Amino acid sequence: IDTTVYNLYEVNLISGVYGNPGMALALQVSFSSNPEALVSLDRRMHVQAGRIRRENPGVELPSIWLIPLLEQVEPVQNIRSYLERVWEYADQSRQTAQSVQERFTEILPEVFIAGSDLSQQAGQAAGAMLYRKAKYDLHSWMAEHGMVEGVRIKLGSGAPMQRQGGCYAPLSGYPAFVDSEDAVTN
Repeated sequence: IDTTVYNLYEVNLISGVYGNPGMALALQVSFSSNPEALVSLDRRMHVQAGRIRRENPGVELPSIWLIPLLEQVEPVQNIRSYLERVWEYADQSRQTAQSVQERFTEILPEVFIAGSDLSQQAGQAAGAMLYRKAKYDLHSWMAEHGMVEGVRIKLGSGAPMQRQGGCYAPLSGYPAFVDSEDAVTN
């Protein structure tokens, strides 16, 4: 983890020195099931960014967002407790003049839910229902914390290109093998 954090900020430092700050602006964290892991990662990111800024005061160095990817049923069902723990950390780690909402969105601007993984684990209908409930929980949690437009939610649709963005090729959905007189059956 420390090497990843170091490398991300090293890339941003080098690009910033040459007038192109922010080559790496976000880090998607796969299998985000425990908010403590995200909190620990943000602490390390914050320390590294501070070190780089102290050693290179004239270089613009943007923050790197953390985007949890929720890929399993249980973390999706417990999204409110996940967000609550990150909120507590945002409150503890914010600067004096910074609101908790600002610090929270600095840490976590987006939540990514892997719809295809949910469908594989629970089936398509149950996976869709889990996503809808998580979306509702996320929106209601944000409303309760005064940040309705603070965090984006993204639903991943998974694997084949024809499924991305809801675009389907004319032959998608048709069987690859059809019964015919020429077909050989065993």
